[in-house]
Amino acid sequence: MIRSRDTANNGIYVGSLKDPKLKKRVATAISNAACVAPLGEHPGYLLFYREGLLVAQPFDAKALQTTGEPEALSNSVGYLLNSQFANFSVSQTGTVVLGSMGTPKTQITWLDRAGNATPVAVPPDHFRSPRLSPDGSRLAIEKAIPRGGGSPWTFDFKRSLLSRVNDDGQYPAWSADGRRITYASVSAKALVRRDLESTQPPQIVAPLERDLGSGFDLSPDGKWLAYRDNTEIFVEDFPGGRTRTQVSTRAGRNPMWRRDQKEFFYWTTDGQMMALDVKPGPSGLEFGIPRVLFTSEHSGANQCDVTADGQRFLCVHEVETEARDNQLTVLLNWCAALKHH
Repeated sequence: MIRSRDTANNGIYVGSLKDPKLKKRVATAISNAACVAPLGEHPGYLLFYREGLLVAQPFDAKALQTTGEPEALSNSVGYLLNSQFANFSVSQTGTVVLGSMGTPKTQITWLDRAGNATPVAVPPDHFRSPRLSPDGSRLAIEKAIPRGGGSPWTFDFKRSLLSRVNDDGQYPAWSADGRRITYASVSAKALVRRDLESTQPPQIVAPLERDLGSGFDLSPDGKWLAYRDNTEIFVEDFPGGRTRTQVSTRAGRNPMWRRDQKEFFYWTTDGQMMALDVKPGPSGLEFGIPRVLFTSEHSGANQCDVTADGQRFLCVHEVETEARDNQLTVLLNWCAALKHH
């Protein structure tokens, strides 16, 4: 499998050990693959992962080409988003073994200032980096994608409508008026802003000169950027970047602003929600001493946003049953069930 920054080049390729120059794409997918030799009356097949399914497509190993369309074998296969690896193996006789463990989906949950949890009625997915709109009616959220990185989406709570903002983008953040979303574009190597009420393409705001680590958050007035650098949380003026202040006292991530900018929050790496007071100073903002609000019992609950009044946190955390469950499934005589056999 070859993955490229140019998504047009992504796919499964075959080559020859005798001819290093030979390289031919045989399937459009971001997955490992396995070849099954012809068995009796059945042709050879190429097995790979696509959109939640293990699929099989007829494959001619001599001509190095696939024919027909892929057919689904099973939805019981796990998939690791970070490595683009599907959890399956094939024997020389065609027996397929599937493992269900992959990258767990995440559930969206409300937490109050004491850490009490209330699940949100949103189907689990590979969500991360949630950000509430200024009026609290919508959610900007990143969805991890198989080719690596993520894509920004919005969710309308009242209409239960999930909408894609762009194919490429991480760490979405709202503008103060709730009309625009700023996100980090890997392909553009820049912070990009998209007007949700316009058909115009996204506009580059500033070059992306640093790794934003575990995300960033723009202050409600749009003048301050909070981000993680190495292991600590920093705040600097935006977009100039002339001043920089460290606000965390030990390893932190997922910075968040209260709407009135009088309180600032972040998670520690051991699951504690920290809060500190903020007030204007002669040369910028002044931050108080971090204090612990609560320790989360949810595995992975370290990506959150805070409501305007600072009383609740909207977090994503791993679905525990998926994180712990790893079932094996064996497929026998699967060729007979395919249309191509």
